[in-house]
This record gives sequence, structure tokens and C-alpha cells, in this order.
Amino acid sequence: MACLSLLGLTAQVAPYQLALLGYVVIATDYAGLGVGKDASNKPIVHEYLNGRAQANDVAYSIPAARKAFPALSERFIALGSSEDGLAAWGFAEKLVAEPMEGHLGTVALSPATRLLNLPPTAAIMPQLLLMIAPSLIATYPDFDPAQIFTLEGQQSLETYMALKGCNSILFSLPSANILKNGWQGNITIQKWQENAAVSGKPIRGYMLIIQGAVDSIISPQSVTDAIDRTLEAIAWVRIEYHLLPDVSHAPAMYAGLQTYLDWIAARFLDHPIEPGFTQHNRQPVRPASSQHLEADWFSKRPQNPGRRPNIQVSDFSRLYSVDIVEVLGGMPP
Repeated sequence: MACLSLLGLTAQVAPYQLALLGYVVIATDYAGLGVGKDASNKPIVHEYLNGRAQANDVAYSIPAARKAFPALSERFIALGSSEDGLAAWGFAEKLVAEPMEGHLGTVALSPATRLLNLPPTAAIMPQLLLMIAPSLIATYPDFDPAQIFTLEGQQSLETYMALKGCNSILFSLPSANILKNGWQGNITIQKWQENAAVSGKPIRGYMLIIQGAVDSIISPQSVTDAIDRTLEAIAWVRIEYHLLPDVSHAPAMYAGLQTYLDWIAARFLDHPIEPGFTQHNRQPVRPASSQHLEADWFSKRPQNPGRRPNIQVSDFSRLYSVDIVEVLGGMPP
């Protein structure tokens, strides 16, 4: 049975599609999410956006799955989106020093690579810092949230931590003016970044990267820069990069679906990959004006039981001219 380690992809998007195709999907449980305390009853803090920590979780999940289900194939691919694209990338770096038999490649969709490479004024930045702060508090004794958060930000952080918040809570909290000017120069932030970031290091095996060109969360330039740093760090490389025009963050999973499904199938069929770096700039047949930027392709339950369900078709339906898994855990829903 072909095996994929899946990182944090919405259940109806990647895991379900992969399972329908006959792949066994391993959903990695990041430390601090599924299990909140260790054997000594001490809290386990989730190290959000820490590529090194999450790469370790991926490495633990594979032998655990094989032990639980001995019939699993020895061969696998790691695949993740956003935070989990970071984890997949970090896992590929970890394998350089700690190779794992059976690894066929890595798929990183809209990958977060380095927090400080994102625009400091990005709309998502306050929420990212709120999610990172608990691990900073747990890991760095000299860190005080007041170093980077305003009074309003400290109150949002206290609420977030007290409620053990997930996305629904996080995005309900005040986020305007919660970060102090110059927060990115904080010494703890700098130390954390050097430990947590990926890219600029050798990777093991083949890698497929898919990125939306109008992603407002993970800037395409940050991904391009991460690729450039990695190409400088390794002489032998097989990286394939697809930049999807008019596609934003989560919809890269839909628009890139056929690309990464074909790529995964080719790895399990032992199809060779040309050495080096290749970039594909796809062009949609339908204009961007015909698409809803953040739409999805799920069938939704009707709000009125007497009516037919609303079918939304997203970027996934966009026809691209083409050159004819482990799924990693992630942020709680």
C-alpha cells in the first residue's frame, strides 16, 4: 500500500482525494495539538511555524504508523500546505543527516519558510505572532510578550492562551495595533527565526513546490527567495516549481491538485526526474475575472432543506495549459 504522510491539509481537500486514489494517508499529530500534556503531566506547547520541531514530528509519525499497520508500504511521500509546507520542507532537510528508507519525495504547497521574509505589515502578521508567542514563552526564559506586543496585544494573547484558542477564536480577537514598532528586531524573535526557518540548506530527494501568484499570506517572492537560497546550498538538486497565476493561498491546493497528484503517482511508478531546477508558469484558459479568488469546490449542505445544495466551483475548475503522502498535521480547525 502506497503511503503518504499528510500535513495539515483540510480533510476534504488532500487526504480525501488521496485516499480515494488508494493511498494510505498518515496525518501527523504535531506536538501540543492532539496531546496537550506529557507523561509527567507537563503541558506540551505547540511550536507553531517551527519547521525543525514539526519535521521531528513527521519523522516520528512514519515508524509509528508502520508499527501500528505492518502492511504499509516502505515507500512514502511527505506533502503539506502552508505551515505544513514548512514542515514538509523541514523534513526534507532533516533527511540529509537522518535518511529514512522509502522516502520518494516532498510536496510543499504555499509553504511558509521564514516568518521574517513576509512583509512586516502583512494583514496576517498579528495572528501569526499570537500563535507563535506561546512557544516563545515556553522556550525562551528571557522573553516577555511586552517586548513585542502592545497592551492590547498582550490582552489578546492572554485571551488566546486562556481559551486554548484555535482559528475561530484567534480571528475574533482584536488584531489592529497589537504589535510594537520594530518587533522583528527583537532578539528572541531573531533566535527563534534561525532555529525555526527552513530553506537555504541541503534537502534530500525530489521536491515539488506549488505557489499561488496572488497569495496574500505567503508572498510568492518569499517562496522564490527560499528556492534561491536552497539552490545556492546544494549542488545536486531536483526541484520542480509551479507558480499559478491569479491563485491565492488555500486555492493553490485546488488549482494544483492535478499537478501534485500526477507528480506523486510518477514517484511511486519510479519515473525519472531530470536533474536541476525547473519552473513552470501556468496560464489559465479562463480569465481571472471569471473566478472568485477564495472560492472552494465543496458541495455544501443546503441552508434550506427544501432547496438544492449550493455548489461552489473555485480556482480548481480553472483549466491550465499543462506540460502534457504523508499529510502533516497542523493548526487546529
